[in-house]
Amino acid sequence: MRTRLISFFVILIVLGVGYYIYSTQHTSSDVSVVEIVRQDPAGGLVVPEGIDEATANVYQHHIDTALALHTEKPEEEKGWILIGGAYKLIDKPDEAIAAYKIAAEINPTSILAYRNIAEVYRQDVKDFELAAQYYRLAITHNLIDATLYISLAQLLEHQLDRPADAEQVYISAIGPRNDAGILVALIDFYDRQGDIENQKKAANALLVQYPDVPQFQKFRSLIAE
Repeated sequence: MRTRLISFFVILIVLGVGYYIYSTQHTSSDVSVVEIVRQDPAGGLVVPEGIDEATANVYQHHIDTALALHTEKPEEEKGWILIGGAYKLIDKPDEAIAAYKIAAEINPTSILAYRNIAEVYRQDVKDFELAAQYYRLAITHNLIDATLYISLAQLLEHQLDRPADAEQVYISAIGPRNDAGILVALIDFYDRQGDIENQKKAANALLVQYPDVPQFQKFRSLIAE
């Protein structure tokens, strides 16, 4: 228990550092794109040419919905989130990030804005370090969302090749509560790493916490080995 608490506090320190980096590392190009999108949210929201009519209609519906909500309530976070989603849909990641950043300005505790920025950096821009920073920032505002921890840990393991850091993220997530999703992800992580001893420990923790859940019974074979 003491080890878990120490790990939990260590990860909080790391998250704090991530927030500091986020708040001090805006480049001039970041700022310029944000201001362009802020001044004219609809300027770049054009359905790409060369796609089929059905897909074009779906894209246009997303764009129209986002702009309608923003026009009705321009100072609300949700409209900017939808605008960011529309830009991501038409493959304009810089503008999508800009819109999400404006949403985060409106609501500095917006988990959705930070998560979405992380996803764009991860999926579209392929800047995995920045993606990790924004996942950490989202976690600082929601310490109990298991999916944030899992996304960050998988990014650290697979894209950044930092399995030790990924393990610490999983362990820090177990600290506040024994979430089944985290424990299952940790079991799978140890399986990929070939760490049988810790895999057994994670499986045991899962079965102690959830002894009667049918889908977890398959992990009993790990403990028996």
